[in-house]
Amino acid sequence: MDHKKRPPYTGYAILLLVVVWLILCRPWFIEGRVIPYDSKDQFYPFLYFVAESLRSGDSPFWNPYIYGGYPMVSDPQSMIFSPLALGLALIPEHMTYGWMDFIELIHLLIGAVGILLFCRRSGWSRVAGLFGATVFLFGGSAGARLQHVPMILTYSYFPYALLALREALETRRLQWAIAFGAAAGVMAAHQNQVAYLLSLALIGYAACRVLSEGWSLQNLIAQGKVLAVGGGTAMLLLAVPLYATLQFLPFSNRTGIPYEVAVANPLHPLAFLTYFVRDFFGNSWPIYYWGARAFLLLV
Repeated sequence: MDHKKRPPYTGYAILLLVVVWLILCRPWFIEGRVIPYDSKDQFYPFLYFVAESLRSGDSPFWNPYIYGGYPMVSDPQSMIFSPLALGLALIPEHMTYGWMDFIELIHLLIGAVGILLFCRRSGWSRVAGLFGATVFLFGGSAGARLQHVPMILTYSYFPYALLALREALETRRLQWAIAFGAAAGVMAAHQNQVAYLLSLALIGYAACRVLSEGWSLQNLIAQGKVLAVGGGTAMLLLAVPLYATLQFLPFSNRTGIPYEVAVANPLHPLAFLTYFVRDFFGNSWPIYYWGARAFLLLV
């Protein structure tokens, strides 16, 4: 679709998206509810400690109140390397439960705006863009993980990494490559399962775009330069958090879990079919599920 013919709907669409977000956030913003479980049992104390340490001029890298001391800088779940979350946590004098929820929910809104911008850049209609952004807000991927705050923060950076990657490969401008590397680096610095999966998605998207434009040497060199700059930027941002995590990793008890136990309940390879055919095995209703290990659901 010609960019000049694309309807100028972005501003109105973002405004409507904010309204949708406010309506969906009513339980937290108006009814006084909080996002429970791990959000408050684990992640709130982590971010609270980091924010209070910075506010008082102390280092947040070491927490003396956990066991005999705990290297917060080595734990990605401390959110030390999540810039927006950390900045917002420093605004109030003391971060409350409600403010913690606001930090998480505003990340969802910002990520949804990124989806909207990506849809507009792809030439989608206003309705399609708003639908995609709304699904991003509180669809299954987000709604099922609200208590796992770092995963939601990771999730919110992905649309901007994807949008910048598209622009970098299409325009071949190094500014976009650096923007992609910055967004992807911050996203990956959270070092959780979602960061891993979304990093694979970005790699797959880049490979498809490069291969779809042909195998000419000139094209491969130009695209390779863009990807090298973007990847280099991402690795620079990842270097410190990844190094800190690797220093602490040998002390993890996960290394003592036998391989047989770790892979006792994996997804069967046939489950990959659901990537192409929605609800292929009747996944939406467990009682009708007929795929691999279906007998376990009937016990």
